[in-house]
Amino acid sequence: MTTYTGVALGVIALLLIGIRPGAWGLLRFVLAVHVLGDVLFGWVWGLWPTYAFMKYIDDADRIYAVLFLAVAVCLTDATYRLSRRVGRLLAARFSRDRDESRGSNETREFASAFLIAGVLCKLIFLGATGVLTGQRAVSDLRPSDSIGLSAIVMLADFLIPFGAAAMRRAGRMPWPVVGDLVLLAALSFLSFSKAAFVTYALVYGLAFLLAEGRDRTRRAFVNWRSLVILSIAVLSLGIKSQQRAGMLVSLSSDVMTQQALSGASARFMGGIFRAYTVAVREVRHGWPPLGGSYHTQAALLVIPRVLWPDKPHVASEQLYYLLGVTEEDYGTSFAINMYGAMVFDFGLLGCLIGAAVMGVVLWIGDRTVPDWRHLRQPSTRGKTWQYFATMWVYLAILMSEGGIPVAVVTGMGLSCAFLLVRTCSRAFYAILVAASQAPPREAAV
Repeated sequence: MTTYTGVALGVIALLLIGIRPGAWGLLRFVLAVHVLGDVLFGWVWGLWPTYAFMKYIDDADRIYAVLFLAVAVCLTDATYRLSRRVGRLLAARFSRDRDESRGSNETREFASAFLIAGVLCKLIFLGATGVLTGQRAVSDLRPSDSIGLSAIVMLADFLIPFGAAAMRRAGRMPWPVVGDLVLLAALSFLSFSKAAFVTYALVYGLAFLLAEGRDRTRRAFVNWRSLVILSIAVLSLGIKSQQRAGMLVSLSSDVMTQQALSGASARFMGGIFRAYTVAVREVRHGWPPLGGSYHTQAALLVIPRVLWPDKPHVASEQLYYLLGVTEEDYGTSFAINMYGAMVFDFGLLGCLIGAAVMGVVLWIGDRTVPDWRHLRQPSTRGKTWQYFATMWVYLAILMSEGGIPVAVVTGMGLSCAFLLVRTCSRAFYAILVAASQAPPREAAV
């Protein structure tokens, strides 16, 4: 155990050294959190009542998995840095000048457009699942209820917090920043996700940082408000975990602590890293990879189930059954990171090749996100850049717990949503402005 702890801490240091803003920086940070969670809370998994296949993992397998992760990350980082150098020589200046020339004369629109769109998506989901009609309670919602409605859920969980941040930038919120987080916490209880508020706070924080700069973000969050936000997160995790378990909500310290830990197990207690370790272990010990079917499923995910009612369940819903560690009726799978997804789909060598390719892809997306020096002050770029920069960095979270297909489909959905929401908002704004400036109609004689 001591040997594994030492190796894991070394890999954590490797993940954190040289981090810069962007999706690759956030992905490295999240991977470090996952590994640290396994180091600190690995003993808890032996006591956990579920996920039996994740309870007992030999230290030899854990060491191999964490070292393999280090190699894969180093490959990604090497191609990322190489791409950045080549890009600077060939096109960085042209790309920067072109981006800065945009957005100076953007058409006016409603600051609340994205928030309203997100709330409407949430209401559509609640109506389709029978919550609005009183047929079900919010506490009865489960992840399986999102089948056929996953695009609506995905849009709501991004548009709501981004919309709140957009209204904050427009000066339309009559309360301090903490009030926005309280509002988002209240809306998160309409979700089936135990960690909905964590997602909302992350998107809100990213949008605030990229638009307002590092100095103002530090003044707004790094103070007593941080304790309030942390308290809200723990409270929401504890309550939502109890609801998902079908329990009567209790605010006692023992129950809240236990259920908050249950809700945080995947992201903050090493659950996702242990899922990755299981994938590496099984493939390394001879389990045949899927041959690319997990990543090609992105083509299926794009097609709404309402248009294809008989669409087959994707591999992510049967991950551990396909790895041979659970029965077929296990249900929804535990999350897994991008490298774990590539391991069980392409094997160990295929994962390393994919890691190198992802370095180039991540740099292509990150090249327009400012570095730490330029993040000090608010961005001079327009609202379009703010949306897509926030969306791109947010995709790192999806790659850390679902892999590339989930990130690709989410990016496509959010891009289409931006065009639709922006077009409708501008059209409504133009109509109202035209109506307010029209001369009064003469009275009939």
